[in-house]
Amino acid sequence: MRLLGIDCGEKRTGVAIGDTEEGIAIDFTVIETEDSDQVIADIKTLIEKEKIEQVVVGFPMGNNNKKTPQTEKVQRFVEKLRHAIKVSVVCEDERFTTAVYSKIPKKLRQGKSLDALAAMSILQGYIDKMKNSSLNS
Repeated sequence: MRLLGIDCGEKRTGVAIGDTEEGIAIDFTVIETEDSDQVIADIKTLIEKEKIEQVVVGFPMGNNNKKTPQTEKVQRFVEKLRHAIKVSVVCEDERFTTAVYSKIPKKLRQGKSLDALAAMSILQGYIDKMKNSSLNS
């Protein structure tokens, strides 16, 4: 199954693409986040072009499992996205994804965007969880 991973940010939205058969996610692109309607339009285009079957959105929760202001923004975005596209949308815990990559020096990231790397991390975690649950079934 082809998957699209999304890391919603204040300024940029990171995007990754993955495949459950291959079991891997790769960083793909970054979308400027100024207009959520444009972000959703761009995502719709990617879904069609890349034959995406499911979207995985990083869901930010506070360290104490409580909602934050960003959690509520992402919830609104997810609802809007679900109404705009035909494929299923699931949420995946994104705690610490951007923080992990931000500690890697920029020159070692080889010009890759933190936002797209965070989306890749979110999507890879989801793929790994799916793989592990099918092994335990």
